[in-house]
Amino acid sequence: MTERSRQYGEIVSSDNRYYRSGQKILSTAIRKGLLESPYCNVDGKHRGSALNHDIYDIAPGLILIQRRYSSCTKYGNSPKKDYFMLLNIGKKVIKIDAPKKMSIVRMAKKNPRDGDIIKHITGEKNPKRILAGLVAVRMGVIPRREVI
Repeated sequence: MTERSRQYGEIVSSDNRYYRSGQKILSTAIRKGLLESPYCNVDGKHRGSALNHDIYDIAPGLILIQRRYSSCTKYGNSPKKDYFMLLNIGKKVIKIDAPKKMSIVRMAKKNPRDGDIIKHITGEKNPKRILAGLVAVRMGVIPRREVI
């Protein structure tokens, strides 16, 4: 069973094997330099910056993540959110920008089944085809607009 945050919809825990492999994909992407390491560099006056990554959806061999960077000043926080899909192909991890950012958050708050958000934003119902299509886009075999 996958448990999601009530406020934002990110996955907070899951007994799904794809979630565990998704965590490995995320840590591999950070280790290989595709994503920055999470950090919180804020002083006692709440000035500084912070970065974290949350998993929003999981499917076989790929995850949808949110990268949240917050800049903290005496005037308040300024968060910037980006969404990516991380694909695991053998020992490689590929990062692809995720389209339809607003629908990702809306769908995540509705407690979807695993893989539903990825299926929605890619327009593909079969997770294996999603992975193959995204790899083809990355390798330049198919133009980006035809798959995503």
